[in-house]
Amino acid sequence: MLQLTLISPTLEPLSERLVFVKNKSMLNLAIKADKPAYGIKQRVTLTVSAKDSLKAVEGVRLSLAVIDETKVPFDDNNETTILSTLLLTSDLQGYIEKPNYYFNQQDEKKLANLDLLMLTLGFRRFVYKDLLADKFPAKSFMPEQGITISGTLRNKTGLPINKGTMLLTIPDKRYNKQSLTTAVGVFAFYDLLFNDSSKVTLSAKYNPNPTNLMMIMDGMPEPAVTSNKNKAEEILNIDSAMTAYLANSSKQYRFMRTIKEVVIAGAKAKKPSHSDHPVLSTLSMLADHIIAAETLGDCAFLVDCMKYKLTGVTFERDEFYLTRSYNAGDRTPMLIFLNGIQIDFNGINGVSTSDVESIEIFTKDAVGSLSRANNTNGVMVINTKKPLTPNKKKYTAEDLKKLIPDSHTIT
Repeated sequence: MLQLTLISPTLEPLSERLVFVKNKSMLNLAIKADKPAYGIKQRVTLTVSAKDSLKAVEGVRLSLAVIDETKVPFDDNNETTILSTLLLTSDLQGYIEKPNYYFNQQDEKKLANLDLLMLTLGFRRFVYKDLLADKFPAKSFMPEQGITISGTLRNKTGLPINKGTMLLTIPDKRYNKQSLTTAVGVFAFYDLLFNDSSKVTLSAKYNPNPTNLMMIMDGMPEPAVTSNKNKAEEILNIDSAMTAYLANSSKQYRFMRTIKEVVIAGAKAKKPSHSDHPVLSTLSMLADHIIAAETLGDCAFLVDCMKYKLTGVTFERDEFYLTRSYNAGDRTPMLIFLNGIQIDFNGINGVSTSDVESIEIFTKDAVGSLSRANNTNGVMVINTKKPLTPNKKKYTAEDLKKLIPDSHTIT
């Protein structure tokens, strides 16, 4: 596509238009069959030749597909080709209906219509004064100077941490960098340069109560999804447009072996919960938080997983507290049950992580009988699988270090 501009002697643009440059050295393909007609399932031999405007072309790589257009209709004018997409629609701003029409079996009428298309959709605003004055447009995006790592620092209740200290460490380069979070908990490290597969550690352990903090990393930025001006045209009657295709599909599947419908009947296995125990009947039917066994992981000791993975719960000095009350200064511990039996911190140590089905957290007792009788705030219910099986797996100190990650550190 060629852009022509008419300029006055004083270098003022007067007119402009686009012209599509038609390449005359197009590749002409010819297909010749060895027989005028063929029988059912008879072998077909086709000879394909490729020529340009002068002579036959050698070493052409082609891909062929055989289609029965009586069963699968094919519209050549609406197909996507190099000419219609790369050389036409990509250079014009507006919508083009069936762009391949202008290149499919070209004649004088189609060439005239293509020229009218250039006049219609080729209009654009243009300013040459800035170009002649060496005035360049403002930069929308500056070149990248390095890698950016950003995210948000929050406590386990979801509140952002203002002026929190963040430390970034790259051990391979002996590099440390410190940053403070904004009022909404956002932190960012700009212009980082390090090799691929380098180990980068982000830590918030130098803040007060670091075990109650969590970091939420920002994902990779993605470009906005815009509407395609040359999207497929709307078909008013889809049934009539696909009649031949649907009829052929119905005929094809009619002679195939189809498995009869299989109906699986049965009740879903009931998982253990606090409702199985009468002593917990005063609690709500739905827990405020439920931590499944998959979330706990494979810790050697159950209490080690509970310290960091219980939502809305803070652990300190062998006691569990509701985080919201703990941050407000209330040090009233939670009431803990194991399969309907009240236990303390030492009782948790006797439970294996692999035996736990779920942990239910109740921020309040609906009736209040449990909290008043035991002077507690909140209820934690540990439900185990049935039957209990002893955990015979042995762990080393290195295994424990890997299985108990710090919530305030990301590597």
